[in-house]
Amino acid sequence: MTGGYPILLQHAGYILSQSERDIDINTFTAKFKDQTEQIFKNIWRDLTTEEQNLLKLIVINNLNGEVGEKLYSVDDIDKVIERNSYNLKTLEQQGVIYKDLDYDKYKFSSSLMQDLVVQEFDDLIPRKREVLFEKFGIKIQPYLLKSVRGIIKAFGN
Repeated sequence: MTGGYPILLQHAGYILSQSERDIDINTFTAKFKDQTEQIFKNIWRDLTTEEQNLLKLIVINNLNGEVGEKLYSVDDIDKVIERNSYNLKTLEQQGVIYKDLDYDKYKFSSSLMQDLVVQEFDDLIPRKREVLFEKFGIKIQPYLLKSVRGIIKAFGN
């Protein structure tokens, strides 16, 4: 859960020291996540776009292509991941991921970091598919607006 980050170990120790003798794992995890969420967001923010995309690929690979309600192809994903050896090494050195030799896959050092990357997928998917325009059976939704404008410009010239 802490991925070897000393500050996260401090938070874990603090929660345990302030808790009753027997704290259940769900309560501990909720408190830990609440106290450390900003740390994980800062780690994410400090990564390069390539590193962030690589972590997304690792999530897709580890979840067999099912992230949230979306399905992604995992065909040749291992090859794409392995071609990024420099970024993989950097992420390993930062303690974000490690190579699980038993499964020959990269895993997250902290399950909470993986949760944050999964959240990044959720943020890419619009929550509500409101219809901005509907005429002649054509529905225009906000995420399609930019594409439609480009098509209109192309035909307008």
